[in-house]
Amino acid sequence: MINKLLTAALLIVVFFSTAAIAQPDTLWTTILGGPGEEYFLNMFATPDGGMALLADWTVTQDSSYRGILKLDAGGDSIWTTVIDRPAEVMTRHRDAIVLAGNQYYAGYNWIVLTWIRPSGEICRTDTICQSNDFYQFTRLIDLDTLGFAILGKRGINGTDVPFIFRLSLDVDSLWLRDIESDYPIYGVSAVGLSDGGVAVASYFGTGGQSDVRLTRFDADGGLQWDRTYGGEGRCQPLEIWETNAGALKVFSHWTLDSAYVFLNIGSDGALNEVSPSFAGFSAYSGPKLISRLSDGDYILYGNRTRTDPRPWFGRGDGNGDMEWIIYYNSGDFRDIPAIAESRGGGYFLAGASANHYRGRFPNDDIWVQKIARVENLVEGKPYPASHIILTAYPNPFNSSTIIEYQLERPGFAALQIYDHSGHLVKLWIDSFACPSGRFLWDASGLPSGVYQVRISGGGFNAVESLLLVR
Repeated sequence: MINKLLTAALLIVVFFSTAAIAQPDTLWTTILGGPGEEYFLNMFATPDGGMALLADWTVTQDSSYRGILKLDAGGDSIWTTVIDRPAEVMTRHRDAIVLAGNQYYAGYNWIVLTWIRPSGEICRTDTICQSNDFYQFTRLIDLDTLGFAILGKRGINGTDVPFIFRLSLDVDSLWLRDIESDYPIYGVSAVGLSDGGVAVASYFGTGGQSDVRLTRFDADGGLQWDRTYGGEGRCQPLEIWETNAGALKVFSHWTLDSAYVFLNIGSDGALNEVSPSFAGFSAYSGPKLISRLSDGDYILYGNRTRTDPRPWFGRGDGNGDMEWIIYYNSGDFRDIPAIAESRGGGYFLAGASANHYRGRFPNDDIWVQKIARVENLVEGKPYPASHIILTAYPNPFNSSTIIEYQLERPGFAALQIYDHSGHLVKLWIDSFACPSGRFLWDASGLPSGVYQVRISGGGFNAVESLLLVR
């Protein structure tokens, strides 16, 4: 079932300065699914301006297949290819789609790479026998003429250990390296380097304490350096990129302050700078995915709060300042496990309608959406200087009044009303908040007197006195 929804009623768009940023249009939303539960696995943009989706698709209530669905720039289906061999992760190698999967057979572990032409035909399959028991692949990295790297994890002495596995372009096994630790360690991301090497971002720790760990290998698999970064609290990387001359940039959650930062790492592993980024998010409302755009900016996805999993999607500039955010309000769209920049301009989102389990997303359907690219209309910073605006009308009032606020940007905020003795009589917000809001306060059950409405967030606060007259 493919159902094209040409409506933007599924979301709310929030901007940081309507004078500086145009409204991002929802170009289309496509619902994909069959009679049973679909399982989303992967998505990326294709050179023709469209996209490719890897998923388990249902044919009947009791049968399904793993396959790739190719969509054009308008969201229409072009072809579907059934994958009858192991396929867990995929990447794009020039114009071809490459899949990697792991199969244990006859006492040996087999790595299978499947190549698919832009027209959808399977044109090549490569199989490599390994004695190591791979548990799961998490990322397939295209290194252009240097081949591929596979990031995954495997069981060693009862512990899941991240590994990086290098393959030549002819799919010959070059080297395999584990990233071991005395503590539980979790592989998060990896990037292929311009010199043929690979850098892996992971984190390790116990009891709510964790540090960022970066491990860099040269083209021959030799360990160049292995460094940890962090301090008090939970430090966990989300993504890693190569910047220039072998330097690295890591986006990470950082310390108990619930901050998100860019770590700028030199080619020798030295921590050169920690740059705060995308302020106002907590560990629960902050980004879960981030992707760097061709112009150096970023697109991000996260959830509203710990108890409210409804997703948001936004764009931030290269300095780590948010430009706009889209808040999804429909209960059908519960997650955004993949985001990508469209080759033809704009952004692709792929989502699911239920909670995820081990990287898969069981749901009735899979949804895909395209958001138009938003251009800056004026020069300068896309939002004004830090401030909070708080107003109430009418004031004085008899039984009810309208309270409005405006923040600099979305973030954690508290909006409260106190009586003349300092006792809290009303709490509206104490969580992640939109940058503006409007509330009707019904004070019909309270005595006459002076009340104070207070709002705080982002290091700023405002107070307005309210006079209730009977």
